[in-house]
Amino acid sequence: PKEPLVFTASVGKIDRTSRGDGTLYRILVEDQNGRRTVLAELQTNEHRWSKLTADLSPWAGRTVFLMLVADAGPANNTEADHSTWADLEFHPCN
Repeated sequence: PKEPLVFTASVGKIDRTSRGDGTLYRILVEDQNGRRTVLAELQTNEHRWSKLTADLSPWAGRTVFLMLVADAGPANNTEADHSTWADLEFHPCN
């Protein structure tokens, strides 16, 4: 990003599925040297929307890769992991 930005997203599990061990959601940034930094994470098995926010301002003016990860929960159980991302937005830092 050329200017300091914040990235926001909503994450959640689809209704009427087993809660299982949940899903681990992560937002990471990877710089041009391949270094990855976790900016936000949430472990949940709830059937509701939650918001994740990632401050991208340390990388303003540089090219980076933004990585959105939905991974298995702590028991590595992927049964019923109907995980979703929505409302992906970039906002200027205030």
